Amino acid sequence: MSRQQLDAARELLTLHLSSPFIDDLSGRDWENVLAAVAGGERRITGCNRPWPDVYLPGPAGHPPVGVSVKTEAVRRGALRAWDLLGQSEDLIIARPAPESLFGPGERLETVSADILGARVIEAFNERVVGRYAWDRIAILLRLPGPQLSEFIYWTQPAQTYDPAQWWWRDSGRARPGNRNICAYRRTIDPDGPTRPAALRWTSGGKQLYIRYRIPPDADVFRVEHRLSSAEALEELRAAAHWRERALIAESAERELSDALGEMITLCDPR
Repeated sequence: MSRQQLDAARELLTLHLSSPFIDDLSGRDWENVLAAVAGGERRITGCNRPWPDVYLPGPAGHPPVGVSVKTEAVRRGALRAWDLLGQSEDLIIARPAPESLFGPGERLETVSADILGARVIEAFNERVVGRYAWDRIAILLRLPGPQLSEFIYWTQPAQTYDPAQWWWRDSGRARPGNRNICAYRRTIDPDGPTRPAALRWTSGGKQLYIRYRIPPDADVFRVEHRLSSAEALEELRAAAHWRERALIAESAERELSDALGEMITLCDPR
């Protein structure tokens, strides 16, 4: 984001996080903030299909950019947001449904991890990124605190994955009746030292996790919860007051315009 957009986001989040009824930032609220400061539009839908959450203005002559927005709280003790730049974080990116991954006679427990994982990747590529036209993914990591919250924000292209480049294995940590499978690049030796999985899928939550590297130049900003509950409520009352006045003025202007139109009609000699 530009410096102006970051300042606008910080101002909106200060008011939001100072509310006496809110102790964190939901994904929906961040989507509204992002759309407002970036000049975009948040998609409002009542279905669970993975449409982009926000559409941002594209280059001149091009359609809007479909952005899937992800936000997640990160708790790292005494570490600050700047300490996490260049590190990696697992994020839930999509939820390929398990029932769409099996053929006739197949069940969750009978399909090998490699075959199941390849189908998860294909479902993500074709039924999420492709079908719903994801252009970019916007990620906001939150380091919440009682008086000060820190945020890390970046965007990147909505990437698809080649199933042939990965091997999968069961994690061994699934509850009975579920599968948790982990993916590693073909260049990694299955018998070598244990490494964090680059991709993970859980059948219980239908969740596909992707491990992203946080860019060293990601935007980092802080928000102080500097408004008291009373001050936040006063800000909201003032905003509601000025909105009401604007609506009254708009209604009066419309009535005056209609009256002038009628006078012109009556005075017209024709």
